[in-house]
Amino acid sequence: MGLFRKAKKTGADKMSSPEMVAMQEQMHALMVQGKDFAEAHGLGYTRSEMAQVEDIIAAALEQSLTDDAKRVLHRQVTGYLYATIIRDFPDRWFVSSAPGNPVIMVVGEPRNNVKVLGWQKVEGRISNGAEDNLQFFYEGIVDYSERPGVHTLM
Repeated sequence: MGLFRKAKKTGADKMSSPEMVAMQEQMHALMVQGKDFAEAHGLGYTRSEMAQVEDIIAAALEQSLTDDAKRVLHRQVTGYLYATIIRDFPDRWFVSSAPGNPVIMVVGEPRNNVKVLGWQKVEGRISNGAEDNLQFFYEGIVDYSERPGVHTLM
Protein backbone atom coordinates (compact mmCIF):
# COMPACT_ATOMS: atom_id res chain seq x y z
CA MET A 1 0.00 0.00 0.00
CA GLY A 2 1.43 3.39 -0.92
CA LEU A 3 1.68 6.12 1.63
CA PHE A 4 0.06 8.72 -0.57
CA ARG A 5 -3.31 9.02 -2.17
CA LYS A 6 -4.48 11.80 -4.45
CA ALA A 7 -2.77 15.03 -3.52
CA LYS A 8 -5.03 17.63 -5.08
CA LYS A 9 -6.80 20.14 -2.84
CA THR A 10 -4.08 19.91 -0.19
CA GLY A 11 -1.26 21.80 -1.75
CA ALA A 12 0.78 18.59 -1.80
CA ASP A 13 0.62 18.66 -5.59
CA LYS A 14 2.54 21.96 -5.45
CA MET A 15 5.31 20.55 -3.26
CA SER A 16 8.76 20.11 -4.66
CA SER A 17 10.18 16.62 -4.93
CA PRO A 18 12.40 17.11 -1.84
CA GLU A 19 9.35 18.24 0.17
CA MET A 20 7.36 15.20 -0.97
CA VAL A 21 10.25 12.90 -0.11
CA ALA A 22 10.60 14.50 3.34
CA MET A 23 6.88 14.08 4.01
CA GLN A 24 6.98 10.46 2.85
CA GLU A 25 9.99 9.78 5.09
CA GLN A 26 8.21 11.42 8.03
CA MET A 27 5.09 9.31 7.44
CA HIS A 28 7.15 6.13 7.12
CA ALA A 29 9.01 6.88 10.37
CA LEU A 30 5.70 7.51 12.16
CA MET A 31 4.23 4.27 10.85
CA VAL A 32 7.25 2.28 12.07
CA GLN A 33 7.04 3.87 15.51
CA GLY A 34 3.27 3.29 15.59
CA LYS A 35 3.86 -0.39 14.79
CA ASP A 36 6.45 -0.63 17.57
CA PHE A 37 3.98 0.99 19.98
CA ALA A 38 1.20 -1.43 19.00
CA GLU A 39 3.45 -4.46 19.36
CA ALA A 40 4.86 -3.31 22.71
CA HIS A 41 1.35 -2.93 24.15
CA GLY A 42 -0.40 -5.82 22.41
CA LEU A 43 -2.69 -3.54 20.42
CA GLY A 44 -4.41 -4.14 17.12
CA TYR A 45 -5.46 -1.14 15.08
CA THR A 46 -9.08 -0.56 16.04
CA ARG A 47 -10.97 2.46 17.18
CA SER A 48 -12.11 0.59 20.30
CA GLU A 49 -8.46 0.33 21.41
CA MET A 50 -8.15 4.11 21.67
CA ALA A 51 -9.38 3.74 25.26
CA GLN A 52 -6.34 1.51 25.95
CA VAL A 53 -4.09 4.08 24.28
CA GLU A 54 -5.50 6.68 26.68
CA ASP A 55 -4.63 4.41 29.63
CA ILE A 56 -1.11 3.82 28.26
CA ILE A 57 -0.50 7.56 27.87
CA ALA A 58 -1.84 8.29 31.36
CA ALA A 59 0.38 5.61 32.92
CA ALA A 60 3.44 6.86 31.03
CA LEU A 61 2.84 10.46 32.07
CA GLU A 62 2.56 9.43 35.74
CA GLN A 63 6.23 8.41 35.51
CA SER A 64 7.52 11.99 35.03
CA LEU A 65 8.94 11.37 31.57
CA THR A 66 11.93 13.26 30.26
CA ASP A 67 11.40 15.55 27.28
CA ASP A 68 13.06 12.95 25.04
CA ALA A 69 10.76 10.20 26.31
CA LYS A 70 7.74 12.47 25.71
CA ARG A 71 8.91 13.06 22.12
CA VAL A 72 9.19 9.31 21.56
CA LEU A 73 5.74 8.73 23.05
CA HIS A 74 4.36 11.54 20.87
CA ARG A 75 5.74 10.02 17.67
CA GLN A 76 4.66 6.48 18.61
CA VAL A 77 1.09 7.45 19.47
CA THR A 78 0.78 9.67 16.38
CA GLY A 79 2.03 6.80 14.21
CA TYR A 80 -0.44 4.43 15.87
CA LEU A 81 -3.30 6.90 15.35
CA TYR A 82 -2.50 7.27 11.65
CA ALA A 83 -2.06 3.50 11.20
CA THR A 84 -5.49 2.97 12.74
CA ILE A 85 -7.02 5.58 10.41
CA ILE A 86 -5.47 3.82 7.41
CA ARG A 87 -7.10 0.57 8.45
CA ASP A 88 -10.48 2.22 9.12
CA PHE A 89 -10.49 4.21 5.87
CA PRO A 90 -8.42 2.03 3.51
CA ASP A 91 -9.38 3.75 0.26
CA ARG A 92 -10.34 7.14 1.60
CA TRP A 93 -7.21 8.87 2.89
CA PHE A 94 -4.14 10.77 1.77
CA VAL A 95 -1.50 12.85 3.50
CA SER A 96 -0.31 16.43 3.34
CA SER A 97 1.65 18.72 5.61
CA ALA A 98 1.44 22.18 7.15
CA PRO A 99 3.54 24.26 9.54
CA GLY A 100 3.51 22.59 12.96
CA ASN A 101 2.01 19.40 11.53
CA PRO A 102 4.55 17.47 9.49
CA VAL A 103 1.89 14.93 8.50
CA ILE A 104 -1.81 15.70 8.11
CA MET A 105 -4.09 12.84 7.19
CA VAL A 106 -7.18 13.63 5.13
CA VAL A 107 -10.05 11.12 5.17
CA GLY A 108 -13.52 10.83 3.71
CA GLU A 109 -12.78 11.79 0.12
CA PRO A 110 -14.36 12.21 -2.36
CA ARG A 111 -17.63 13.25 -0.69
CA ASN A 112 -16.11 14.65 2.48
CA ASN A 113 -12.81 16.14 3.47
CA VAL A 114 -11.74 15.70 7.10
CA LYS A 115 -8.27 17.03 7.85
CA VAL A 116 -6.88 15.16 10.85
CA LEU A 117 -4.10 17.06 12.59
CA GLY A 118 -3.03 14.05 14.61
CA TRP A 119 0.46 15.35 15.28
CA GLN A 120 -0.96 18.42 17.03
CA LYS A 121 -3.69 16.46 18.82
CA VAL A 122 -1.31 13.90 20.31
CA GLU A 123 1.05 16.69 21.35
CA GLY A 124 -1.90 18.35 23.12
CA ARG A 125 -2.86 15.09 24.81
CA ILE A 126 0.63 14.64 26.20
CA SER A 127 1.04 18.25 27.37
CA ASN A 128 -2.56 19.11 28.40
CA GLY A 129 -3.77 15.85 29.87
CA ALA A 130 -6.95 13.85 29.54
CA GLU A 131 -9.08 16.76 28.30
CA ASP A 132 -7.46 16.16 24.89
CA ASN A 133 -8.91 12.64 24.85
CA LEU A 134 -7.85 10.59 21.82
CA GLN A 135 -10.81 8.22 21.96
CA PHE A 136 -13.23 11.15 21.71
CA PHE A 137 -11.06 12.64 18.95
CA TYR A 138 -11.14 9.40 16.98
CA GLU A 139 -14.91 9.15 17.24
CA GLY A 140 -15.04 12.68 15.80
CA ILE A 141 -13.01 11.51 12.81
CA VAL A 142 -15.49 8.70 12.18
CA ASP A 143 -18.47 11.02 12.64
CA TYR A 144 -17.19 13.82 10.42
CA SER A 145 -16.04 11.39 7.71
CA GLU A 146 -19.72 10.72 7.07
CA ARG A 147 -20.73 14.40 6.93
CA PRO A 148 -20.52 16.23 3.62
CA GLY A 149 -18.14 19.18 3.57
CA VAL A 150 -14.69 20.18 4.71
CA HIS A 151 -13.77 19.71 8.38
CA THR A 152 -10.57 20.05 10.38
CA LEU A 153 -10.02 18.10 13.59
CA MET A 154 -7.16 18.86 15.96
